[in-house]
Amino acid sequence: MEHQQESLLNNKFISMKQKIILVASVFILLIIVATSCQKSYDAGTTKASKISNEWWVTTYIGGSAIEGPGKFSTYNDAEGDDSIWLDDIDPNAATPTPSIWGFKCKAVYDAKALTFETADTGSSNYYFYPTPINDATAPWVVIIGGKVMLNAAKSTTGVTTDSIYFNAVFGDDPTDTFNVQGTARTNWAADDF
Repeated sequence: MEHQQESLLNNKFISMKQKIILVASVFILLIIVATSCQKSYDAGTTKASKISNEWWVTTYIGGSAIEGPGKFSTYNDAEGDDSIWLDDIDPNAATPTPSIWGFKCKAVYDAKALTFETADTGSSNYYFYPTPINDATAPWVVIIGGKVMLNAAKSTTGVTTDSIYFNAVFGDDPTDTFNVQGTARTNWAADDF
């Protein structure tokens, strides 16, 4: 009888020990699963999300408006975290046409300062009018002092929106500096031009 009680105690001890190991294993497994499922980024956005938009911009030279307002786009490129496309081609037109000057180029941006600019010249900042020019003599564009300012502008109907500003020098007119300024599209028909 004593031997049976001892055996029962040992069985209870073993089953209790097994329960503790099982509970601890499940707890550790849950911690591993929970921490491994955490995302370090939002799959729906890019680092360029604050600087990416469609804009209504006007081009100035010497303080006088010469073109616009026209549609302009900024969006991330697929190659890295530090480049965006600056695109003056209106993809929503019946046939895609330049809305202001007719250029599309890559620019390096700073996600914290919301600034952007191109290299002095090079293959990444050729401009295209009206179709891409792929030879070495293609004109170029240099973007200087680009900046996006959050909630710094008003649309035509008074909606607070973002503002964009940059200077551009074109290879076929290198003596003039064009200033481009505008506001983010609100996507309300009353704010479109």
